[in-house]
Amino acid sequence: MNLNNNSCDMEHVDKGHNKALLFFTREQVDKTSRYVVAILMTSILCVFINPSLQTITGPIMAICFTYLYFNGYKAFVTSIIIVANDALRCIFFGSISFPYLLLLFLGLALLSNKHKIQIRISQMIAAVILVIMLVTLYHYSIIGIKNIIYTLTFICAGAQCVSETKERELFFKGIAITVFLISLHTCVTGGVEFYELNEYSKAFLRKGILGVGIGDSNFSSLLLNIGIAITLFDTNFKWYLKTIMIACSVFSMTVTLSTSGLIGFLLVLGCFVFIKRDSIPKKIWNALFIIFFILIIINVYMAMPDSMRNETIDAYIARMQEKFFLLNLGNMTEFTSSRSELLSIALQYIFSEQGIVGLLFGFNSLFAGNGELVPHNTYVDLLLQIGLIGTAASLAYILRGVVTAWRSQQRSRTDVMVKIVFLYYFFNLSLFHGSMFALAYIVLVIL
Repeated sequence: MNLNNNSCDMEHVDKGHNKALLFFTREQVDKTSRYVVAILMTSILCVFINPSLQTITGPIMAICFTYLYFNGYKAFVTSIIIVANDALRCIFFGSISFPYLLLLFLGLALLSNKHKIQIRISQMIAAVILVIMLVTLYHYSIIGIKNIIYTLTFICAGAQCVSETKERELFFKGIAITVFLISLHTCVTGGVEFYELNEYSKAFLRKGILGVGIGDSNFSSLLLNIGIAITLFDTNFKWYLKTIMIACSVFSMTVTLSTSGLIGFLLVLGCFVFIKRDSIPKKIWNALFIIFFILIIINVYMAMPDSMRNETIDAYIARMQEKFFLLNLGNMTEFTSSRSELLSIALQYIFSEQGIVGLLFGFNSLFAGNGELVPHNTYVDLLLQIGLIGTAASLAYILRGVVTAWRSQQRSRTDVMVKIVFLYYFFNLSLFHGSMFALAYIVLVIL
């Protein structure tokens, strides 16, 4: 009897996932789902551009999410809410945000699950490490209860819906589409403005994108590069759709003025060529084509008269030239926007100023040794929070996941690409809570 139920459930899931995965191809989904997705995407873009519309879009999106979540699009809905998070605004009259709706979905899904949830020992260890990190952050007043609830909701919801290959593909598709809508908003509005302190402790205006809290430029470039990586690997997107999506993301990258974004973008292109399952000659030709195409675009743009050039792109080019000049001078402090100095201070504290218990097990504040600034390095964050033992165990587990994903013949290697992007950004970002941390945890630990 259970076997029959299982087969029926799997048949229903496969049907739902096939519909979602073929959404951008010639094959059609059923009319109801197609219209619901179209209404949802339109509502999301409207509230992105004009947040005051949330009184209208909030209930509409809640209805669409509910229908899709319980009709085979669970992973799709989860990834949209994780990535867009606060940019979706609220459901009813400025109250009840969408992460709480996801929490409700998660509870209902677990209650309706008739089968036992099997948890591996490695997953239990990862969960214990996660709880220790969140408790430490809360103890030092770095995050509050609301951030803990959001973070755990995102991670548990992601873990509950990415166990199968088709679910993973659906999850990644939701990320790519949401990043595209965010980058489209950036192209239309010019991005989200915020103020950042430079190395002289003076506030200056920066820009970012929606979906990463305050719009931080480096978090923005991380999200954009994840979207680009997934788009490149998604075989269901038509070539012209991929071109539009990547072009919007690249332009949004220039808005951020992020050096890490450019390096990350080049890393994504390089990894796409060599990670994709193709023959070596084809990989070489792909690499040459990408390099040639980029050089043509740069030369054509630089040859344009000033009246035809874009102010945002010019500002990004000027910032990259300044950064490369600093790199040639060997001025790593200014090249890394003081991150190298913060890293040196944090490592000095970790290996020389704290005791053996702190070195091995952590339990430190992220501000330990640095005063009012976090290290801007997730690897150092891990050393501070869970020590050498916890960090070594975490990285070993993550690297094992990368190798497993690489060897698997059933995967498109999208998750390998996204894992590499996160591991690169760990060198220059502090990811310790919220939606981006949850996304990193889902990709690196759960997948």
